[in-house]
Amino acid sequence: AFIQYMVNGFGNNDIVTELLKTSTFVIVPMLNPDGGVYSRQKSRMWRKNRNKVKGKMTKGIDNNRNYPYKWGGRGASASGWSQTYRGPKAASEIETQLVINLQEQHGFKAAVSFHSYSELILWPWGYTNKIQTTDHDIFRLHGNKMGEIMGYRPMQASGLYEASGIFDDTLYATYGVLAYTVELG
Repeated sequence: AFIQYMVNGFGNNDIVTELLKTSTFVIVPMLNPDGGVYSRQKSRMWRKNRNKVKGKMTKGIDNNRNYPYKWGGRGASASGWSQTYRGPKAASEIETQLVINLQEQHGFKAAVSFHSYSELILWPWGYTNKIQTTDHDIFRLHGNKMGEIMGYRPMQASGLYEASGIFDDTLYATYGVLAYTVELG
């Protein structure tokens, strides 16, 4: 819907036209295709990729526990059997490496990752609920607006539960990106 809106708006909507002339949008339609297929065909609540875990009898790493910042902390399991298995090391997964490479190539100022499901707008920090980012007011301002538009509840990611090694935390802490996760309904 976003792509269609932007394409149809070019030349017909001044704001869209200006954005497309002055900005770069990078869209990754599906970051976890093998896990997505497995979720649709075999196990509806599957969240990990389908990579074989070396030396283990399990499959799959939770890509959103595999990012480098605060990797291996709370909310990310060391057990390959867990749905939140973090992987053998930070950024071990090609999906994680792709996001980091895209960030380094394009220098994003903002980023949004879509997940399912909870109808939430989330922002850093996910790894702890004891502190807020220095840009918390900015995150809250835009998160509240997105939540209002979508009818979703906005919050710091750790307000849902603490989770380390996540997309938002890594892009913000390492690159200064205003990074959000939208948990779709």
